[in-house]
Amino acid sequence: MRTAAVQLVYGRGPWHGCEDLKLGTLEWGDWFNNRRLYSTLDYVPPAEYEAKCYAVPLPVGAGTQR
Repeated sequence: MRTAAVQLVYGRGPWHGCEDLKLGTLEWGDWFNNRRLYSTLDYVPPAEYEAKCYAVPLPVGAGTQR
């Protein structure tokens, strides 16, 4: 099974130098985190799901050891 990086490099070429490959990698990372609808998260992009998690305030004393 191919990894996502291998699929990007070999699936979207031809690349015209390192800068072109870097830009393609950044575009793919943006899509993967901000636009891809992830079924496990009820078809919400991962960045949006994470933002919703941080929007909920934690209870006082959460994460402390007593």
